[in-house]
This record gives sequence, structure tokens and C-alpha cells, in this order.
Amino acid sequence: MSELRYDGIGGGMGIWQIADGHLFGTDALLLAAFARSCSRDGMAAELGGGSGVVSLLLASEGAFEKIYCVEIQEDYVGLIGKNAEHNGLSEKVIPIAGDIRAIAAGCMPVGMEGLAGKFDAVFSNPPYMKANAGRVSERGHKDIARREVLCGIGDVCAAAARLLRPGGSLCLVWRPARLAPLMAALAAARLAPKLMRSVHAAAGAEASLVLVAATLGGGEQMTLASPVLLDSGKSYDELF
Repeated sequence: MSELRYDGIGGGMGIWQIADGHLFGTDALLLAAFARSCSRDGMAAELGGGSGVVSLLLASEGAFEKIYCVEIQEDYVGLIGKNAEHNGLSEKVIPIAGDIRAIAAGCMPVGMEGLAGKFDAVFSNPPYMKANAGRVSERGHKDIARREVLCGIGDVCAAAARLLRPGGSLCLVWRPARLAPLMAALAAARLAPKLMRSVHAAAGAEASLVLVAATLGGGEQMTLASPVLLDSGKSYDELF
């Protein structure tokens, strides 16, 4: 495994990350708080867990009985387990080596056999960018996290639909510039957007992110909630 660095994530918790890999940021912390505000009961899955920060934050605050944290990169699967053990959450956060595209096609990974259609919630901080967009990193794992190299938003939504029970919720953080493909992917997977909040650095600034909660088999009514202002001085939990 590559060189590791240790970072605090709040609440006396900390995680190991690959020093030259994709490090967690504001989007992950916002997703954890948003997912907690939308649903916190039953069994959950994270698609594209990275180092496990979102699953660990949710588990540490008593959200969900168990969280299956799915990641395709072996080094990161190991980190999820290491970080769960370090924070005393090994019984609640389960690292899973899995391919989101395979789940979308109906093939459940080892450790999740028989769990299709059983999840109350799924959350994901998926790759925002097209595979060929922007400057490509020399570090392949950064591109996997940022760009649609090993999965696209259609794969994420289809996999979530495979995992969720009817009425279960998918929570995503995404880029406003690519809302159109997200909405198309949700519709194709029978996931109805129910709640959306834009994220802004300050009042009057353009939205930098959007948070979306969708329900499997839900109706067409959706709430466009008040925007999240990052300069408000509030904690991530207080923003929701």
C-alpha cells in the first residue's frame, strides 16, 4: 500500500488516507450530514466508499444498524477496514470489495449475497466528471474517484435501485453543471428525486454542489429546499 496520512474527521475520530490519493473534502462531509438528515434507520450501503469517511461518520452517530461500504480499489477496501477498527466501528461498517457496474447488472459482491432489495438507504459521492474531462492525474486512483472511469452516474443509480427496498432512499452529492445526466439516470432506475439542496460558498455565489435524495418507486412531487451556505458559521450537521 502507498504511504498513508492521518486526518481527523471530527468527534474525536480520525482516518488513515493514501497520502497521494484522493482525499476527502467538503463534499463527503456534506453528504454524511445530508444522508443523516434524510434517513438514519435500518441497513445502508455506500457506493464508492474511498477511505470510508462518510460511512464512519454516519455509523459513529448511530445512523443505521449496519453499513456495507462498497469500494472497487483493493487498497481502499483495506483502509475502510483499518479505519473502522481504529474507530471502534468494525461491527457497524463492513468493507466490501465490489464493482458498482456488477451490482447494477444484478451480481452482488462477496459479503452481500442475498441482500438485493433489502437496503433502506444507499448513499454515494460518485465521480462527477466525464472520463476524458479536465486534466488527467498521473495517479490512477485519483481519476477513478473523480472521473467516470470505472462507473458512471447511470451505474450508480442502477446499482442503488438493485439494493434498495421499495420506498428506500438514495442520497447523492453532485455537480450542478451535470444535473441533466443525473436526472436521466435516476428516471431510468425508477428513482424519483424527492429533495434537492444547492450548496454555495456564500449568499449570491453560484452553486458549487447539489445534494439530492431520491426514493425508489416514489411519486413526482419534489421539494427544492433552502440553499446550504458554507460561510454561515454553522457545523455541517447544523446546515441540515
